[in-house]
Amino acid sequence: MTKRKRGCQPLVAKSVLSVICLIATIWVIVAVIFFSNVFEESASDVDAQPYFDENLTRPGEPYISFDAYLDCLAQRLNVDRHTKQELPFAQWNTTMPYLVVPVTVEQGDMKALACNMSVAVRHLTYVQNGGVGSMTAFLDGVAAAFAFTRRLKVVRMPHNFGYSVALNVAMRDALSMPFEEVPFLMMGNNDVRFPAGMLEAGMPQMYAQSLAGRARVAELEAEVATEPNEHTPPRFRDVPLRSTDGRHVLVTSRLLPDRIRYMSKDERRNAFKDFAGPLYVDHNVETAFWGLTRLAMEVTGYFDENCYPAYYEDTDYVRRMWLLGFQSFHVRGFERRPMRHIGGGSVVGVGKFKPAPHLSDIPPFIRASAYIVNLVFSYHYTMGKYELPGGRWPDRRNKEPYLSQHLPLDAYVLNERRNAALTELQRIAINEETLKSFKRRNTLVSPEVILEQKDGAAFKNLRMVALDYVLYYRDGDKLRVALSRVNSTVAA
Repeated sequence: MTKRKRGCQPLVAKSVLSVICLIATIWVIVAVIFFSNVFEESASDVDAQPYFDENLTRPGEPYISFDAYLDCLAQRLNVDRHTKQELPFAQWNTTMPYLVVPVTVEQGDMKALACNMSVAVRHLTYVQNGGVGSMTAFLDGVAAAFAFTRRLKVVRMPHNFGYSVALNVAMRDALSMPFEEVPFLMMGNNDVRFPAGMLEAGMPQMYAQSLAGRARVAELEAEVATEPNEHTPPRFRDVPLRSTDGRHVLVTSRLLPDRIRYMSKDERRNAFKDFAGPLYVDHNVETAFWGLTRLAMEVTGYFDENCYPAYYEDTDYVRRMWLLGFQSFHVRGFERRPMRHIGGGSVVGVGKFKPAPHLSDIPPFIRASAYIVNLVFSYHYTMGKYELPGGRWPDRRNKEPYLSQHLPLDAYVLNERRNAALTELQRIAINEETLKSFKRRNTLVSPEVILEQKDGAAFKNLRMVALDYVLYYRDGDKLRVALSRVNSTVAA
């Protein structure tokens, strides 16, 4: 499934840090209890009310035909899909510069969101995770309808289930464009709805906040060009700790200089205190639909893809921005009419969801995803990254990431073996649920048991939450290539 909302809310305001993470901990416990019988036909599952009709339309929302959705999408892209022409944008700072939407099965919400939004989008990227056949066919139609414009991209990642992976694909694309073209990046779930006027009010404010960092980006580009220098630790001088192309196990920011990387925590907290980092569409700290300024992306780096398949990647990213001193920006004036995040329906409502025949592959995927959520792999990884054996999220007085490994906060090293094992586990879970849905099996064997019997080494890798990162990112005198990333995406 896509996401959701979400493991632990991002933490910026010091005063709400403990409360938010207490709620997150409770959420995880509730999720574990709720999904503990996901591979059995539990009473709660049978009694659950559907969150969709057979065509994935939510209660209270009108059915949107495919053609009507294409018309809405054409409005968002500011194109004429019938004459196949791109239309000029009337005013650049009222548009959304770049929006990425990871998708898996949520066709109804995709249509509803496109028709609910009220501003043009200069660059829209759908990233399909998982390769569910009904979504593939849906996106085939979307890509064909807008093949004449580069304002829409459809990226297929059939072997990926990682939410952060999808975000990073789009972030790299956005950062390849000039600052003025993409001064900030928006990221969204499909299960959100906006009140009238919110996006129109928010876009000019977000442009202003983001453009304020343009001169600082230029300064950092000049500084990083001098590295390695006196601020670079000796252990990182022969194979520099800088990698942004997505082809290596090492992933770092492009522009966080070593001078700031290796400051004390208190000193570093002042480095970007005059700039906005996370952008929120209302007064809430809500990452179901949010943005990042260009400066924040350039120095914080990419989402940690070890938070796989989903959850905690936003928590980790916002923590890293906070450690760099970035301020949160909130669009004001919608306190009584905030963005509505529906959330969770695709999982909770699967019990009575009776799909149309062409959507019959959705329930097995949802049930398998719920099974993976129950195992809370991202939670265990994040607790290890911040060295928190007690499971409490760091407050302002303590943890930074990688304290014992001495990696800077903008870097991570991809644990390919663990992610590959998780991908195989989800594939097995989907297959088992599919067999059950076609009544080829009355009971299901645990996917973990199947994986252990099939590949004992892969099964052990599921719990391999940490590496010797500094040792592993090198391959002799160069960066280690991430084999899993070679030819892993297909753009339509």
